[in-house]
Amino acid sequence: MNGDDSGNGDGNGSKLPATATNMYGYLLVGFIILLAGLLLLRRKKA
Repeated sequence: MNGDDSGNGDGNGSKLPATATNMYGYLLVGFIILLAGLLLLRRKKA
């Protein structure tokens, strides 16, 4: 083994595919919707 391979399996050392970028955006949008829903529920009860 030479020290060039980082252990990602393909052996060519290319960048990783950008698959996780949308996940954080969806997570942020979902969290904002959740907070907005909780605030609306709290206002209706009070």
